[in-house]
Amino acid sequence: MNKINLGIINYNKKYKNFLNFISQKNSRYNIVFNKKLNLEKDIISLKEDVLKNEVKILVICDHTALYNLNKDINFFIKKKIKIVRASTNKDVKEHGFIIEKPFRDFSFEEIFFRNTLKIENKKIEKILNNKKILITGGAGSIGGALVKKILDFSIKEIYVLDNSEYNVFKFKVLNENYKNFNKVKFIISNIENNKNLFSNISKLRPDIIFHTAALKHVGFLENNIKQGIYTNIIGTKNILKCSVENKVKYFIHVSTDKAADPKNILGMTKLISEYVCHNFMNKKMKIGIVRFGNVFNSNGSVAEIFKIKMLNAQKISISHPKVERYFMSEREAANLIISAFKILNISKIKENCRLFICDMGKPIKILELAKKMIYLSGRTPSNFLKRKFYGLGSIEKITEKLVSRNEKIKDKIEKSNILELDRIKNKVNFKFVDQILNMNSSNKTIKKELYKVTKSLISR
Repeated sequence: MNKINLGIINYNKKYKNFLNFISQKNSRYNIVFNKKLNLEKDIISLKEDVLKNEVKILVICDHTALYNLNKDINFFIKKKIKIVRASTNKDVKEHGFIIEKPFRDFSFEEIFFRNTLKIENKKIEKILNNKKILITGGAGSIGGALVKKILDFSIKEIYVLDNSEYNVFKFKVLNENYKNFNKVKFIISNIENNKNLFSNISKLRPDIIFHTAALKHVGFLENNIKQGIYTNIIGTKNILKCSVENKVKYFIHVSTDKAADPKNILGMTKLISEYVCHNFMNKKMKIGIVRFGNVFNSNGSVAEIFKIKMLNAQKISISHPKVERYFMSEREAANLIISAFKILNISKIKENCRLFICDMGKPIKILELAKKMIYLSGRTPSNFLKRKFYGLGSIEKITEKLVSRNEKIKDKIEKSNILELDRIKNKVNFKFVDQILNMNSSNKTIKKELYKVTKSLISR
């Protein structure tokens, strides 16, 4: 049996069982080196060793090493050298020997090489202390990340309001051992049901509402326009109305970069939902709107699609070689929501409805993201990427932007990469929204009418 040449870097005693296993006489692996390296300085010598010893698999025993290896990822792809993580002693004990895992979740930093938005925990602790918080869509990927982040602070209770019984069940089972999880209460409810929503909020009396619930899948919404309007627009109106009537002090609304000069139903409904917030400006409740880029590894995200394709041995399709998007991590998304609340809480500015975005660096090409995810999962990119691009659809842009033509950057929040935007605060005329919902027309006609509503809001 021809053995596979294998190199190990930064071994430590946490990987003792792994090393013992692959060192056995009948092992299919031949260890050609086992080195301690500072990859910021030693990457050149590592590449030389890999070539000299004809290494086929490079095993890392230090998760921080992957960040530096990724900077030279094209070298390893070209030379067809797999990079894998060694199994820890705990891995081997619980799951048996693993060297080439079928898939693993990459950290945001490993993929994107940028610093993410952080929050000042001491200041947040002070303003969240003993607060009651309601999170709509709290069992989803973004809402769930927010719940876990807020549990780090001395809050009184968190109410997770979600319409998916399965998501609530799954979130509860996966996180019931998380610290302070006994403070989380679950409510199965739909934000489109105004009567039930009011009943819940009037009983709970939260101090803060984080509104993350939304329909967000671009393709599905194009064929389900009215449901997109009901959830993203009417649902936002309902939760805002209930918040004002029940004297909620702070309301943070989550939007998307697709709301900037929207081209699809998701962007249009989310832009209108932003302007719905203007309808509820008053002196007693402060409203913050935050625009996200694509949240990496969130439910329904492109990263999740790529993962599913790979696990099912299916090839990945890309629309266009130049398509690029902004990305942020789930943790960064949660931090942006909390940061928006903090800004509203400590600011002396009297303005009661403010719009924030996060500087997410440069947009990432989707093709490069796919190559990197395929390669880092131990697969060969050429085997998992379709050669032909299927073409950019009418609802897609080559690149997204964070600021619309009718908006401008007003200010950069001190000591952060959060920017505040300025625009005319027009209000939504719900007569026109109701007329669209009562139309018995084709999706094409309904979309045209919805676009008219968005155009009326952004005109000066």
